[in-house]
Amino acid sequence: MTLRRWQQAALLATYATAITVLSVLPSSSLPSVTLWDKAQHFIAYFLFMVFAYPLANTALTRFLGAVTVLAYSGFIEYLQRLTPNRVPSIEDFIANALGVICAFILMSCVSLLLAARRERRAAKRAVKRGAR
Repeated sequence: MTLRRWQQAALLATYATAITVLSVLPSSSLPSVTLWDKAQHFIAYFLFMVFAYPLANTALTRFLGAVTVLAYSGFIEYLQRLTPNRVPSIEDFIANALGVICAFILMSCVSLLLAARRERRAAKRAVKRGAR
């Protein structure tokens, strides 16, 4: 199933809103999660980048998207200074950054593999047309 561009943008905006709300709520308001804190950060920003990646069309805009997600992560960490019972953490930012970087690398590899597959299929079609 392929999402349309507006659906991808809506998914990304919804996800960003959820991360923002969960990140600035007082910690006493949040449900208890047994997953290690840094793993939560890694997974959250890994998924953020997975949702953001397809919205860009070129390598440069995808890279700028990753930088934007990293900057957003830093902004959210800063906002936690203003939230009761929350403390910004460089370790959280590093976990976020690793999630973004890993997702960017994975999505780039998948994109390259899919592009190579499309090229092989196009070449096969061209050969078949030439054989007729």
